[in-house]
Amino acid sequence: MRHIDNSLHKLLRYILYLAAICIFAIVIMPTFCLEDASVLADPGEDKVVTANQVDDVNLYKALCLSYGQTPILTELRTNMFLDASHTTPLLTSSKYVGQSGVLDLAYLLSLVDAERTDPVDFEGLAYFDMSDIKVLDISGTKISFNRTFLSALPNLEKIYLNDVTFSSSPRAVLGGISNKITYIEMKNAGVSELDLSYIQTPNTVYVNLEGNDFESLNDIKVGTVVEGGTFLNINLLNCDKLNATINAAGNALFEFGPALNARGRYTSAEPIKYFSFGDMSAFGYDDGIVFAIYSGTERIDVYSENTDITLPVGNYKGYFETNSGEKIGDKEYDIAFIPDSPKAVIVWQGKEYEEYKDKINGRPTIRVLDTDGKEIYYMIGTGDWQKLDGDTIYANHSGAFNVQIKVVENGVDSDPYIIHLTTSINGTIPDTLLFVILLLVFVLFVFGLVPLIKWVMKRRG
Repeated sequence: MRHIDNSLHKLLRYILYLAAICIFAIVIMPTFCLEDASVLADPGEDKVVTANQVDDVNLYKALCLSYGQTPILTELRTNMFLDASHTTPLLTSSKYVGQSGVLDLAYLLSLVDAERTDPVDFEGLAYFDMSDIKVLDISGTKISFNRTFLSALPNLEKIYLNDVTFSSSPRAVLGGISNKITYIEMKNAGVSELDLSYIQTPNTVYVNLEGNDFESLNDIKVGTVVEGGTFLNINLLNCDKLNATINAAGNALFEFGPALNARGRYTSAEPIKYFSFGDMSAFGYDDGIVFAIYSGTERIDVYSENTDITLPVGNYKGYFETNSGEKIGDKEYDIAFIPDSPKAVIVWQGKEYEEYKDKINGRPTIRVLDTDGKEIYYMIGTGDWQKLDGDTIYANHSGAFNVQIKVVENGVDSDPYIIHLTTSINGTIPDTLLFVILLLVFVLFVFGLVPLIKWVMKRRG
């Protein structure tokens, strides 16, 4: 009887275990899956990832693809985003895209982790049906990418990458971009080089690169000129490191206004070359763009046409503004119009020379030309600047050295005029003879005077 009771207990225990498993399968498991049971089937790598329903957290994970970790990627593909009917692309729902076809990834990421600091891997876009996306905005994020992360957007027309922090060089960020692209905006992203030759479209493409770190137009690759090919209109407004002297090259027009040099110093002989802006309405400047010059707080001139900018000697500030006087951005440009450098000649043995390459055994003088009404300073070697009285500088120095001469006007220094000289220490005794004399004195001191002193001291001792 006791044996039968034990068997019955075991049977009841197994029945309870089985009931618990059934309850778990019926009640708990569906919460991990989509309503369509067909999503549990893995259709293989060649299938498009789509879904009818998805929450923000899962969408975020899918976009990041958990940085390429295969187990999590497989879980996402199997349990969350596979729709056997392939009728509703994941990212074309009104919740994330809206009627305008704009995908705002920065907004999606902010729904989950506003404090995110590690880069988002947008290579994961290739796992979605993105064919309906026309505008992509990933501004304000930190991203990593490969050369083809945009290839998942075959109908992309506009892309915004403003204030993006790139985890690697962004030179090839536009690799694989759609041939329907018309507008690219990458403002204030710290970019110093960029390859635009990936853009292959018969359209005119407007590229807004305001506020970046290009130093030369050679930092921007624009491709070759092809009849009926891409024409690029590139906005380089407020790229304050840019040193450019032309505004067109190949199939591109560069909009940057004044050709400012790295020093910010100009003369009447070397003025600022100004290139007028074209139609900037595509970049949001319907009121046009001008370059305004200020002396202190006074706006003294405005430039809007092709011209050479020359100003009186002085220090100025330059700003980009709209025609109505509203400043564009917060960058200001230091501009100094400096006096012309003085001219001078070397005077030696009654003759004048613009340069004298041989060593001079003596003390030449330097005569500064055209000193009338000018405040002139000079410096010999590494000494201090001294104000010149008259027109003559006495080169009281020996060896190889430079004499620098500058004009100061309205508190602004000219670039120095530099004369290089090599002179001997004595104008009467040649250097070689002087060396021999010094050597004889040293020998007499060591082998004559010193022994004599020792002998005298020994005699007294």
